[in-house]
Amino acid sequence: IINLLKNRYIKYNDLDYLVRLDEIKPDISISDDYILKTNIDKKEILELDDLYYLDSKDLVIDKIISDNKCKDLISFTSDNNNMDLSLVKSEFMDEIYPNFIDYINVPDVIKKEYQDNLIRIDAYFDYQNGKIICDTKIYKHDTLLTSDSFMNSADKAKFIRYTNYLEKLGFIDLKEIENQRMILQFFNLDFSELRKLCNVYLSDTIQNKSVAKMSIPSIRIQYENNMMEAFLEESEYSQEELVLIMKAIRQKKNFVLLDNDRIVDISDKESNEFFEAVNDLRLDIKNLYKRQRIETYDALKAYAYLENCTVDDYISKMVLDIKNFKNLDIKIPELSPDTYLRKYQKEAFKWLRTLSKYHMGGILADDMGLGKTLEIITAIKADELEIPSLIVSPKSLLFNWYSEFDKFDGKTQIKMIYGNQDRRKNIISSIDPNSKIIYITAYDSLKNDVELYKDINFNYLVLDEAQNIKNVNALRSLAVKSLNANHRFALTGTPIENSVIDLWSIFDFVMPGYLQDLNMFKTRYLNNESFNEIIRKKVAPFILRRTKDEVLKDLPSKYERIVSCEMNETQRKIYDAHINDAKMKLDEGSNIEILAYLTRLRQICVDPKLFIDEYSLGSGKIDYLREMLPKYINDGHKILIFSSFVTGLNIVSDLLKELGIEYLMLTGDTKLEQRKLDTDEFNKNDDIKVYLISLKAGGTGLNLVGADTVIHLDPWWNVSAENQATDRAHRIGQTRNVEVIKLVAEESIEERVIELQNIKRRVIDDIISDNDKSITGFTLDDLRFILS
Repeated sequence: IINLLKNRYIKYNDLDYLVRLDEIKPDISISDDYILKTNIDKKEILELDDLYYLDSKDLVIDKIISDNKCKDLISFTSDNNNMDLSLVKSEFMDEIYPNFIDYINVPDVIKKEYQDNLIRIDAYFDYQNGKIICDTKIYKHDTLLTSDSFMNSADKAKFIRYTNYLEKLGFIDLKEIENQRMILQFFNLDFSELRKLCNVYLSDTIQNKSVAKMSIPSIRIQYENNMMEAFLEESEYSQEELVLIMKAIRQKKNFVLLDNDRIVDISDKESNEFFEAVNDLRLDIKNLYKRQRIETYDALKAYAYLENCTVDDYISKMVLDIKNFKNLDIKIPELSPDTYLRKYQKEAFKWLRTLSKYHMGGILADDMGLGKTLEIITAIKADELEIPSLIVSPKSLLFNWYSEFDKFDGKTQIKMIYGNQDRRKNIISSIDPNSKIIYITAYDSLKNDVELYKDINFNYLVLDEAQNIKNVNALRSLAVKSLNANHRFALTGTPIENSVIDLWSIFDFVMPGYLQDLNMFKTRYLNNESFNEIIRKKVAPFILRRTKDEVLKDLPSKYERIVSCEMNETQRKIYDAHINDAKMKLDEGSNIEILAYLTRLRQICVDPKLFIDEYSLGSGKIDYLREMLPKYINDGHKILIFSSFVTGLNIVSDLLKELGIEYLMLTGDTKLEQRKLDTDEFNKNDDIKVYLISLKAGGTGLNLVGADTVIHLDPWWNVSAENQATDRAHRIGQTRNVEVIKLVAEESIEERVIELQNIKRRVIDDIISDNDKSITGFTLDDLRFILS
């Protein structure tokens, strides 16, 4: 309590004391003639949780520096100031002084007398087999003790101080130090403190070793004869010694032993940064002094390790160009008449051409609907090299790419590699390596045809909807990564859907090895607290991400709202029965069955008819649409309705027929040619009011700016899929505000799904941009959350 009164006055013994609480150290001493003396008087001590000194002269209260051990000593000495201890000299020297040796001041003559009567400790230290070994011998009057039974309390106090210090140094059972950091600390000791406790004897092995901080070699990076090379400039270490140093750092050791008893301290940040630089540049540690060819993009990493690397003028200019790509003077090629590039599209073109110039790839990660296709077409058009390029996209987007090339660049020849296997084989076998023809194929076709491409080198290899290769070991991922190309680019509005491993997989395509192999990537970064910052710095130059809010100031607004739909009575009974079964299965640990139940529950939320053929009693969502659609259509709106269930779209289709509303429908069964015709028809024909679209088949690659209302029939955890679908309407060319409606069944797992979306959104601004967000992977805990 008294501490709370600091700098305030309190009344004590009718006097006003200032609670100053300065810390004062009591002076306790023994004179030559064994008289106990102290500067603290008992009547001036206030004993609470701590000891306080009442200075009656200056009327202040100060705090006495003490710990639990010396409180009793202070109280005793203040009670017995000037006490003659000569009659109990032996007891004092054996029982009291050893326990308070740090608190009682004694003259040298008494100190020597005390020391001469104590045990003698001889400690022998050696370095053997990577350990510091200690051998302790204890003598009493020159007699070697084999047991502590011959020690008095003063001897034991001295021995305890010795053992405590050895433990502080890292000795286990007072015999050896194994910990690398502790061994290095021992090598750096001046032994002054240890010599106060014992006689120290060091072996020649320890005495001859010299400890020095690692002298960091400089890595030279230069561009000569169209090759990027890196090597170590001359240093004090031989190649063999560098191998030992690198291996020791990798094993997280604190030092390494070199020839001539040299100890190199590698525990500091600089040593580890040198190791990181060598690894990031992917240099062979066995040939660090030899010139090693590296990828051009690896050279950029030198700027993360400026203390370790020196670069030539070419690399300096390369970095400057990449940093200032927006201001570079790069000629835009002649495109089709009426094709206009907005300012941000011109900047994307410059970015693509700059990376291409320096033999680098990248990820064009603009929001859906900002014109990534046009930016790529312009970049390929600007390249004068007469060799073919290849665009790989989802099957549903093949004709979209063909149409976009035809629209923006009517002069370049385009060929689609699609159809049956024989047809595709004939087209691939006829590819002219000396002609600038653009080929377009689908991921699944490429996966089956990959062997036919092995001898073909493309100029540009572009992946559209590149999140299709987020699965590292999927056949389609392996297929696209096996192709040969001068320039590799990936287009995706969602470079991270589930985890940062998605991003690694895409980079493994655009710049193989840049983020190192997957195991090392996980080991080095996923367990690092600064993970996001590290990755952001590495990928920032190679990801161009702009959002609609940033660049399309003239784009109409988008409004989202969640509509809660009450289930009808029968629908609710069916739902409750299924969710109870699902919870039981979850408790039993049957995860596979749970996923099946999850699908059933989602279907019931739309309409039980999705899996119960004979069901005919409707649902809350269909009732809502029956009431809402005619009103919206009468008000002049055109509507997109997305669902992950084709059977759900079929039910809505029956409703539209009942209401006499004209509509179109797109599913995975819709042929590519028909897909394009229907899209154009919907945008142009005012009589067609609704477009029913399967989320999987039509969530990407469509331009449906004819619609101004988007309805999601069934929400799911991957919110990026919903956003992509919404962007079919909210994109360049849209002139009206877009309303987005998510239909959610009341008191159902769909409400929990919406909550999960909000809980699991993990902002990855550190990696991609200020506005890109992602959801982590779907786990068993998520299932429990949804079903709770």
